[in-house]
Amino acid sequence: MDADCDLLDLLVTGRLDETSAQVLAEKYRNAAFISTPRQLASVIDQIEFLAAVAQGKAPYVADQLGALAARLSGEQAAPIVVSDEESEARAAPPAPRKRTAGRTAKAEKAARRRS
Repeated sequence: MDADCDLLDLLVTGRLDETSAQVLAEKYRNAAFISTPRQLASVIDQIEFLAAVAQGKAPYVADQLGALAARLSGEQAAPIVVSDEESEARAAPPAPRKRTAGRTAKAEKAARRRS
């Protein structure tokens, strides 16, 4: 999902180029390392679909998306860990919740049932 968000951001802002496509390919390959071949094939299908949609109005974007799909289809290299601050922030675990004083709603309900 992290790579999908980055792809969407690059498409919306018009910043998809060869360099960013290479970084995306590496992120998708990292994800592929922990996913199933079917999931990776689905990602490639989606990128190819976006390329087909973009072909008429944005041929450059379509070319970049096609190249990205080709990289993902043909590269069998080991995953390359790509990290940036935004990706790390999205992947960070949520902050622990503070406990409130007194009983929780669940504990209150259980206490009422017992009495």
